[in-house]
Amino acid sequence: MKRTRIVALALAALAACAPAFAQTLTPASRAKLPVQTKDAKVVDRQLTADGAPNRGGTVSLRLPGAPQTFNYYGVLGDNNAYTVQQQALDRLIEMNPVNNALEPGLAKSWKIEGNSVIFSLRDIKWSDGVPLTADDVIFTMEYFVQNRNALGNQSTVFMVDGKPFEWSKIDDRTVKVTMARPVGTIFTSLTFVLIVPKHALEPLINKADMSSVNNPWGTASDLSKIPGTGAYVLDRYIVDQRVIMKRNPYSWRVDSRGNLLPYADFLEYLIVRDNEAAMLKFEAGEISYTDGIAAAQFSGLKEKELSKKAPFVIFRTEPTRPTPSPMHIAFNFDAKDPVVRGLMRTKEFRMAVERALDRRKVIDQVFSGLAVLGGTPVLPSNKAFYNPAVEKIRRGFDMNAARTLLSGAGLKDGNGDGWLDRPDGKPLEIVLTVDTTKEHVETAMLLSENLKRLGVKLEFQSVDAKLFGERINSGTFDMCIRAFGNQPDPHLRKGIYQPTGNLYYWHISTKDADSKPVFAEMLPWEKELYDIFEQGAVELDQAKRKALYDRFQAIYADEIPIIFVAKGMNLYGANNKVGNFYMNKEGLIVFTPYTVYFKSK
Repeated sequence: MKRTRIVALALAALAACAPAFAQTLTPASRAKLPVQTKDAKVVDRQLTADGAPNRGGTVSLRLPGAPQTFNYYGVLGDNNAYTVQQQALDRLIEMNPVNNALEPGLAKSWKIEGNSVIFSLRDIKWSDGVPLTADDVIFTMEYFVQNRNALGNQSTVFMVDGKPFEWSKIDDRTVKVTMARPVGTIFTSLTFVLIVPKHALEPLINKADMSSVNNPWGTASDLSKIPGTGAYVLDRYIVDQRVIMKRNPYSWRVDSRGNLLPYADFLEYLIVRDNEAAMLKFEAGEISYTDGIAAAQFSGLKEKELSKKAPFVIFRTEPTRPTPSPMHIAFNFDAKDPVVRGLMRTKEFRMAVERALDRRKVIDQVFSGLAVLGGTPVLPSNKAFYNPAVEKIRRGFDMNAARTLLSGAGLKDGNGDGWLDRPDGKPLEIVLTVDTTKEHVETAMLLSENLKRLGVKLEFQSVDAKLFGERINSGTFDMCIRAFGNQPDPHLRKGIYQPTGNLYYWHISTKDADSKPVFAEMLPWEKELYDIFEQGAVELDQAKRKALYDRFQAIYADEIPIIFVAKGMNLYGANNKVGNFYMNKEGLIVFTPYTVYFKSK
């Protein structure tokens, strides 16, 4: 009670500092706001599904901490700075905010010519009225993205064979990138690159000192001199309280009815470090919507929604983000015991374990229902790369089928004691190693119980994170439970899923001491996986890359060197007054800060 009162007082103090933005609403169709160019982008229709949106008002969101800077590339690991500037600065290529499909951004089109890609830029302006040109792109890449002295650089992504990508200007609205050899991930990699204004930043850096790029645009800067191309641009910063952004007068996105976006006049980020305090502000309507709901908070908020007394709606949705990481069960193909090693390499045994895994029970009991069946390993929500065929390949819970598969793997109850013996006649005992993560331990318990019912002595050991990492990375285990995050492009997880990868820990012998491939150790399907990732890295045709990674997913689903268990849901909440924030028929949440609006009532 004492803590709640303190939090409430703190919220009251913050509210007293709130800017007096009038929530003036005007039907978007009647708002006389000029579209700046014929190069306007019509956004995905589902993002603006409501037919009669209003214009005006302020969208209020939460930042869990104060930004250290407004220089996107001048800081490392500051998610608060990244969150803000991702609204003000744009990318050449964008990811669809719902399904991660690649879409035109500042580049309205592009074409591939050998080892080069040529981008055609939109005829648009920065928020201060200066035209966007190829010079901005080249400046961004050379002085920030590919500059190793920039704290937030991405230099390793934009090089191949040790050679940086070369950027050149064809004309003001055409820019070319040339690579030593084709790199198929360039398009996805560019979705992480925000283009900055050369005319505003070049005078602030010392070209003789490439680390000077980290200095401009600190939080004490004149925000009117920080232009952007995004839907919103910086307006005011109240230290440690809020970041206020305003509509970009040269915004270039429109809805399917031709209305200029964004709908709201202002976007403000309230700096609220405490999650409990943030939820109180959300419940009070001071935060328009949130994706920061913890699993422990979900049921309480949902009860309030269902009581019809709460001014908000709560969603549990198909996951789209890399975290929380999807859990998997791995078999050690290099187990120290030769009989166990042979068993781990036997597909019938791995299939039996999958059949004995009650994923639905794991979702219900371990995740309190707040998880879904993930892909293998691409998420179903990732329409750019997901292969739906894995759903037919994946084997469901079936204890009778598991029993038959164990027999096919050569495991019999030789002495009638109810326990299966190894092919060499000795009692079968397998150790499942897990860390102390609650979900991992509880999943291990459920799997162990089911396998014991089938006569498999599967004992699990829970060890601390440091010891767990040492055991797993050194190959000192039989089976284990671990979790890795997803990425929108499978190539970004090459180090995990390609044999010889630095995290391909379930078959370490596929690489030598220098991490070079040992093909003699690879199973036939592992050799195919290796080739898939090598081809995917250099293939520029996205349809061909999709076909390659479809096969990658099918191999993992069929051969199951690791069994993907479940993926935690994303949990969201939105005020009832917020429009264009909903769950689509595929179970994905649909919204962006520049397409939500406020309903009249």
